[in-house]
Amino acid sequence: MATINLQTQDQMLLQPVTAPGIPPLRHGDYLSREEFEHRYNEEYVTLDPDEDGILRSRLFPGLWLDAAALINGEMAKVLAALEEGLASSEHAAFVERLQRAKP
Repeated sequence: MATINLQTQDQMLLQPVTAPGIPPLRHGDYLSREEFEHRYNEEYVTLDPDEDGILRSRLFPGLWLDAAALINGEMAKVLAALEEGLASSEHAAFVERLQRAKP
């Protein structure tokens, strides 16, 4: 598993994610499945659900998924968790940071 360099969220938003020795992608680049897997397989990090069974993204604040509901096909519950996350103060702060980072 890859080691993660913890940065501030603002730094993560402004820097492309690439593995060492792999050039960053540019707009319009195409990746085959093999290239995608080579490029990104080492960058996955397991995210465990919280005590409520919700997966809460650390990179995209407000992206909340009800893991059990997703596996069981209970899409209304999945959507409810997602909507709650998108209405959270963490997501509002994330959106504000993105808007400030626009050129």
